[in-house]
Amino acid sequence: KNQFVNTVDSVMDFKTIKLVNLIMDGFEQKISVIIPAYNEKATIREITQRVKQTGIPDEILIVDDGSVDGTRAILQELADDEMIRVILHERNQGKGAAVT
Repeated sequence: KNQFVNTVDSVMDFKTIKLVNLIMDGFEQKISVIIPAYNEKATIREITQRVKQTGIPDEILIVDDGSVDGTRAILQELADDEMIRVILHERNQGKGAAVT
């Protein structure tokens, strides 16, 4: 693997993605993945694609934490996917605020 792929794998495994079991909705359990993002223009497409490829989540929530590098423009495109929901913070509040 190249350095970029190793970095993305590392971030995905330990810091960026939090799997959340949502409350039972009738008889159907749903899995959501929360991806906090701050200035991730170079990586957000790749990370989102890798999460989708697992086949695990029913929903991907991407929380943009006040990005200023063009990440938000990419998220507008990604939000066209029915599986993806985008939440925008007006200013950077830190990763903890993005996942709570």
